[in-house]
Amino acid sequence: MNGFLEALGEGRNLVGLWQALATPYTAEICASAGYDWLLFDGEHAPNTVQTMLAQLQAVAAYPVQAVARVPLGEPVVIKQYLGLCCKNREA
Repeated sequence: MNGFLEALGEGRNLVGLWQALATPYTAEICASAGYDWLLFDGEHAPNTVQTMLAQLQAVAAYPVQAVARVPLGEPVVIKQYLGLCCKNREA
């Protein structure tokens, strides 16, 4: 099971940070800082599908859970974000 989801289910406190700078450089810096999760904001930050992918790739090597906030509730956009998650796991 996903350790992040397990910790949430057990009610453990998790420390995280919202990422709104849309750059893999700051994402990697924050991923190495020891946070449990990083939320990549697609709604209020200047993120695109491409910048989101770059950030997810930058944090993939770190023990941090990446969470993405989808900019719209449109099925096409949601599918694009789900596709990012699958591509990032294969990388």
